[in-house]
Amino acid sequence: MENYSDYSKKQKGIILPFFEYCISKKIRIPWSNSKRLAKYFCNSFGHFQFNGKKLLDIGGGNGLYTKCFALLGADKPICMEPESEGSNTKMLEEMEVISQYKPEKIFLNCKDSVQNYKIEEHGQFDIVVMNNSINHLEEDATIAMLEDPLSYERVKKALTNVVNLSKDHGIIIASDCGRKNISSIFGIKNPCAPTIEWHKHQEPHVWVEMFNEIASFKPTTKWNPNLRFGVLAELTRLAPIRFIVGSHFTLYLEKQQS
Repeated sequence: MENYSDYSKKQKGIILPFFEYCISKKIRIPWSNSKRLAKYFCNSFGHFQFNGKKLLDIGGGNGLYTKCFALLGADKPICMEPESEGSNTKMLEEMEVISQYKPEKIFLNCKDSVQNYKIEEHGQFDIVVMNNSINHLEEDATIAMLEDPLSYERVKKALTNVVNLSKDHGIIIASDCGRKNISSIFGIKNPCAPTIEWHKHQEPHVWVEMFNEIASFKPTTKWNPNLRFGVLAELTRLAPIRFIVGSHFTLYLEKQQS
């Protein structure tokens, strides 16, 4: 069994050339920086083995991460992206170019939303990924869910669909920004994340509680470093600093036996 450091390095050796390919093809990637994105990916997923796993990437956009999972051995992972239903031609064009990189490493495109997905089509999954999408499954309801019981139930219904897609002892990995930080409190733009609408997000503990209302999970919460800070990035995990520079988290939820 490889240790985390060795496996993470192996991951990086596989996905970094792919990110460099994306940049060469003018495909949008976070930070427009292949090394930084590879570091973020390995930080989030470096301790998971994907070989032979059934994987669903909810809100996978142009398939950037879904392709990574395919390159790492996932069995025809699925990119679930309702916007790929023809209304976003740029996304479809990028998905096609991404598919052309090592085309034998296949990923599938699903145009359904999680609310409409039919579980009998592909069955349950070993790994379900929601990278920056958990707060947007039912975006309007998520804003008001702690004050309005109807909004809470609407979000819970969507999340129940996600839970049902996970096998027993499967893993759900959800990354996104939390709501509480200096920018949301004072209503100012965060220079590190100027486009984030903080009021549309919830804190990780809110999601953990909802997941455990639906089924039994063993959760782990990790606050992610802000990689824009280079060698000081690890310091941005600390509560006082992440409160200022942003609040990006990853939840790892292992589903227990039904």
